[in-house]
Amino acid sequence: MKLERHFGIKGITLDWLKSYLTGRKQFKVLNGVKSDLLSVSMGIPQGSVLGPTLFTLFTNDLLSFARSGSLYMFADDTTVFCIGDTADEAIAELNRALQEVYNE
Repeated sequence: MKLERHFGIKGITLDWLKSYLTGRKQFKVLNGVKSDLLSVSMGIPQGSVLGPTLFTLFTNDLLSFARSGSLYMFADDTTVFCIGDTADEAIAELNRALQEVYNE
């Protein structure tokens, strides 16, 4: 939806990107034992050619959504930083910031 609404990507290009990002599955290996395949419902495929571009498009407006706290972004890492007079105040501020980002 964001690709179409904010970046004007539509038609066959949007259909191609949707098919690229949906229906993906992943598994983990720990000590040589594979987990079951699980569906991936969000995120960008790591190591892909399109990954950096899609990540940038999907996160370009993230800073504008969190009015509580401070967001710091570098490469593929985002940190939400909140200060309060007590731990409870800082936690409440952090939860507000995370909710603001989640709602967008």
